[in-house]
Amino acid sequence: MIHIYHGDQTTASRQELSELKAKFSSQEVITLDGKTVSLTELTQATESTSLFNDKRLVIVENFLSRRLTKKSSEAKVIEKWLTSIPETTELVFWEDKEIGKTILSLFPSKTDRAVFKMDRSLFKLVEAIRPGKTMELVNTLNESLRHDPAEFVFAMFVRQLRNLIIVKDLGTAASGMPSWQAGKLKRQAEYFTLPQLLSHYEQLLQIDDRIKRSNSPLNLDKELELFLLTI
Repeated sequence: MIHIYHGDQTTASRQELSELKAKFSSQEVITLDGKTVSLTELTQATESTSLFNDKRLVIVENFLSRRLTKKSSEAKVIEKWLTSIPETTELVFWEDKEIGKTILSLFPSKTDRAVFKMDRSLFKLVEAIRPGKTMELVNTLNESLRHDPAEFVFAMFVRQLRNLIIVKDLGTAASGMPSWQAGKLKRQAEYFTLPQLLSHYEQLLQIDDRIKRSNSPLNLDKELELFLLTI
């Protein structure tokens, strides 16, 4: 069986992958970095037989989104290779972004395709973080938490604050993002001074430490709400 787990809701897709890996706890599991793995290594991982296990799980991370395009020289090779995967191999392509239809069309019709999309309210939330919008932010947070786990929302907060700091300190070019996205970050960063952004980022690190050490009387949902109240 071939699986494709893709989309920006990586917490959910990782959970799905973990559940699949648990089924292979007593069998061989191979994880490959799709950005660097060669086609030879990929083929050997799926086709070579194990001396001790009848079945194996092969996980390839970020191969389709980082390497493969419909016109790439590897595309036709991969399309042919996918039809020869032995039944003893369970193959998973895990991607941290959604894969387009042209790439998906390379896969056999029986491929298990699962897309994990982030709820739009979460994008709205992180892009709206700024002073003077406290209650709006808290309301949007509660909406987001109905769709996404608090751990994922927290990770998005951390990423957004980190990007805002980069843009505020080093400029949009340093973000490595498309101009439209870097422009949105620049406009959002204008609501803060650099010391303010650094202070808020430190708050998030402290929340992370408290939760990991079980030193907080609040759960992560409430910690996030309290954080927004300090913006």
